Amino acid sequence: MEPDAPFRFAHLSDPHLTSPASVRFARLMGKRFLGYLSWRIRRKYRHRREMLDLLVEDLRAFTPDHIVITGDLTHLGLATEFQQARAWLQSLGSGKDVTVVPGNHDIYAEDSRHRVEYWSDYMSADDRARSGFPFVRVRHPVAFVGVNSGDVSPPFFATGCVGQDQLECLEAILDDLANQNLCRVVLVHHSPVEGQERWRKRLIDANALAQVLARKGAELVLHGHGHRVRLSSLGAHESGIPVLSAASASSVHPSTEKSAAYHRIEIRPQDPGFHIQIETRVCLPDGEVKGNRREFVLGSTSAN
Repeated sequence: MEPDAPFRFAHLSDPHLTSPASVRFARLMGKRFLGYLSWRIRRKYRHRREMLDLLVEDLRAFTPDHIVITGDLTHLGLATEFQQARAWLQSLGSGKDVTVVPGNHDIYAEDSRHRVEYWSDYMSADDRARSGFPFVRVRHPVAFVGVNSGDVSPPFFATGCVGQDQLECLEAILDDLANQNLCRVVLVHHSPVEGQERWRKRLIDANALAQVLARKGAELVLHGHGHRVRLSSLGAHESGIPVLSAASASSVHPSTEKSAAYHRIEIRPQDPGFHIQIETRVCLPDGEVKGNRREFVLGSTSAN
């Protein structure tokens, strides 16, 4: 990257790129059986690999410095799905160039919890002495902070939870990064904006996460889960933290808000703060990819 060039990265979410078609019915106990029926009846038609492939082709033309994916690569969190997803991640790049946080579909059942380690090189900290979540990856001038909101939820629920241990660790991380002149980009699957999702799909401790972000500051939060493009804010509109969600990267939908999309994001340091440019690239049902650009200035959101 040239010294004066902006840092360019792509944000995708909820690709749901795997297929559980060959799973044995003996593996479909409890919630997984209901999830499989949902996939067979609806989700296999709503999430199409060809839409994802068109976005990835468009993404490659952008030649980003980094790629971030905010969860739900799988449908049911099965071992075969994790293998399929890893092969796809490797086609995008190495763990050095791609960062992932898991979603609720990736941690679909108790046996899914340990499987996220299969993607460990895509969700590990620069400091290998640290393990687990949250993790920090610095790609100057950006510090990506990966938070895990994926959690096992009851049937018919898609809730998430960050948990007290992560919240305490995140507070310390954001505090440590505050004076390093880095653009702190927090990656999480569920929205930290309370009330943004339906009750059965909410982040249970959204308010606690929002309070940590408000106290310690961040420049940008990226998430998915809601399968729609939306820009909101934590705190006052002018001085709050921008919160940007991505639509499912494989969705077939007539609405440009919910059709397959990803974000091209360019960040350039300035005094004070950062200049950010975001272009949302939407793949329409006919296969055409169109862009919508917005830009704004990110000042320091560090708490006093």
